Amino acid sequence: MDLDSGNLASAFIEMYSKCGLIGIALAIFQSISCRRRVGDWNSMMSGLAFHGLGRETLNLFHEMQRMKSIRMW
Repeated sequence: MDLDSGNLASAFIEMYSKCGLIGIALAIFQSISCRRRVGDWNSMMSGLAFHGLGRETLNLFHEMQRMKSIRMW
């Protein structure tokens, strides 16, 4: 499945996070490492925060800040 089309990766990350499957959401997020969009970062950080994983959320935020460029669309 091509997760690079539109917001598909974000939708899967959000869906798995909301279903309590944060490990699968994180695996999807990690699998798109070279082509992450701002929505992917947002979905992953929201999922981590929702499950009380504040430290991981903050680490991910800092990783996002270190990126040279983040695709908006």
